[in-house]
Amino acid sequence: MKKVLALLLAVIMIFALAACGQTAKQAEAPADEEAAAAEAEPEEAPVEEESAEAPDEEKPEEAPDEEEEPAEPDGVLRFTTADSDGDEWTDEAFANAKVTMLNEWAYWCPPCVGEMPDLQRLYENYADQGFQILGVSYEEYEADNVQLMEDLGITYPCLRMTDSIEEYLNTGYVPSTIFVDSEGNVLGEAIVGPNTYEGWAEIIEGYLN
Repeated sequence: MKKVLALLLAVIMIFALAACGQTAKQAEAPADEEAAAAEAEPEEAPVEEESAEAPDEEKPEEAPDEEEEPAEPDGVLRFTTADSDGDEWTDEAFANAKVTMLNEWAYWCPPCVGEMPDLQRLYENYADQGFQILGVSYEEYEADNVQLMEDLGITYPCLRMTDSIEEYLNTGYVPSTIFVDSEGNVLGEAIVGPNTYEGWAEIIEGYLN
């Protein structure tokens, strides 16, 4: 009888140990399966938000606004104007000399006034070599200019400024001077500032010869 009871107890113990073990395995299974499933499933790539604008490096550059450059004079001076007496003058006056000096000046400009006696001497001394001087000034200064020329004994003509003459003489400073040949071709660029008799004579002789 004791042997039977002992055998029964042994059988019961075996079944009890088997159940605990199984229960433990079952409890661990879900965790292992979830881990395996997590490893098996590929991770979804994060969705990148699309920008409303292309990146700076891909943006086309805007073409800069092109500014229209003013047309430069063609080097030939053509004009129609009048002198302080109201007499008409045109570029045909250039044909009267081999070289013409156009000198922009104003009565209120000390350097202009200071060199005018030397210009008068040049006008007289080089006339027989084909040289002439034309003063140029703005009409608004005319009355004062005429009075000053009379006071200084200036006899070369003074013409009223025109747009075409201004293209060559308007340097922003007075006096300014240009030289023109008998056909109206402007010789070199405008010379800014006054000069001495000797300084102008050297330039004039260079053009005459």
